[in-house]
Amino acid sequence: SRTGATLTQLYCSCTPLEEHSIRLRGRKQGAFSQLSWSVKYQNPAHRYHIARGPDRYTTSHIGTISPYPTTQCTYRDRSPLEGPNFYRVQLWENDLLLAESNLVRIDHPPAQLTIIPNPGNGQATLLIPPSFRDQSGTLRIFDQRGKAIASRDVPHLPARLPIDLQESPNGIFYLELLCQGQRRTILYVKVE
Repeated sequence: SRTGATLTQLYCSCTPLEEHSIRLRGRKQGAFSQLSWSVKYQNPAHRYHIARGPDRYTTSHIGTISPYPTTQCTYRDRSPLEGPNFYRVQLWENDLLLAESNLVRIDHPPAQLTIIPNPGNGQATLLIPPSFRDQSGTLRIFDQRGKAIASRDVPHLPARLPIDLQESPNGIFYLELLCQGQRRTILYVKVE
């Protein structure tokens, strides 16, 4: 019958679902998350949507790639979240969702401050974590009793922020950086 021929033609023109399975792998690579997957079949209409979130239930779209004609796919997240990152990849063809990958977790521990040299003579450099760079922040400095001795707003945090405590007496200081609702603290020892 004509209906049978149409169903047969439709079935034969489709790629079997197992051809679209996506086995996602991921790893932390320095400050980035590196994702990779391979597929058996690829066509020019395929689009891979990459989603990321802080937990397995809340993910949002962070990128799209079209790797045709290769069947080996990679994606580098250059701005992962601090803490756990959950990733998933979806294969779309036009407006049709064909497949969804497994969920992959990659942990990025919270970025820490570094100050060099430490101990030092009061001239030091605060190394800003990559996730804070080019963001606005507030630097506060406390003496060993917890009394605030300096505070300054920095509209665009650089990679290296000079610190001058040469006029302060020898002792222990706490430097606190507030940025993006997060607080990082480091101890600095001034000796001459």
